[in-house]
Amino acid sequence: MEDKRNRGRRITDRITEAYYELMKIVAENNHERMFEYYVEDDEAYIFKIVNSSPAQETVYPVFKQNIDTYMSECPADSIECFKKQLDKCLLRPMRTAFQLSFISEDGKSKPVEMYMVSIPDLDKKVCMVVGVMFDIRDEKGLLDSLTGTYNHLAFENKCTSLIRQKGTKLLFVMLDVDDFKIVNDTLGHNVGDRVLSHTGQVLKEAVGANGIVGRLGGDEFAAIVFGLEDSDAVDEF
Repeated sequence: MEDKRNRGRRITDRITEAYYELMKIVAENNHERMFEYYVEDDEAYIFKIVNSSPAQETVYPVFKQNIDTYMSECPADSIECFKKQLDKCLLRPMRTAFQLSFISEDGKSKPVEMYMVSIPDLDKKVCMVVGVMFDIRDEKGLLDSLTGTYNHLAFENKCTSLIRQKGTKLLFVMLDVDDFKIVNDTLGHNVGDRVLSHTGQVLKEAVGANGIVGRLGGDEFAAIVFGLEDSDAVDEF
């Protein structure tokens, strides 16, 4: 198993590999599960990341032929949705986000948001698909623990959903904290953390119920806002 992962990573370009590593960090920090599918072997793996390494691994051989069996705890529409999204990822390098439902042992529905990315080989053919599964019953699993804003991947997923719902009438803002390195270097990281935490609070208050805020990493934030009908409303915001 480890050899397959190493082989998969060696044949990725730097951007895709960095993206994969980001997904692992997010999965570990938020205690979420990861999904890996190897095209050549037709094998899938679901596991947690613990101390930067895979743990509690479940293996699904001959995966494509047995998806219905492996996902028997899901409603039929969720199974079809998963198949459709996986097929899209196998056609070409891309990324996608979608929602699934699992039925727990007590009969309750467990909604899960899944984010998947295709990884190409040197010939630009998809050799691997990786994903992160977020339990969306509890929004805390999607939040950055320091700032209370959405973490990077969750923010991207939320943006995708908003674009589908709202169309093009959206305002997207990216910003960072001026001279943040100086704050850390002169006053210490504890003060820097307080600055980031307060920044997150201010942004969430500014956006209110008309959008979402995410922390992209370090002192970088982004927001997407809807309900601004004209340029005057944008300027006021």
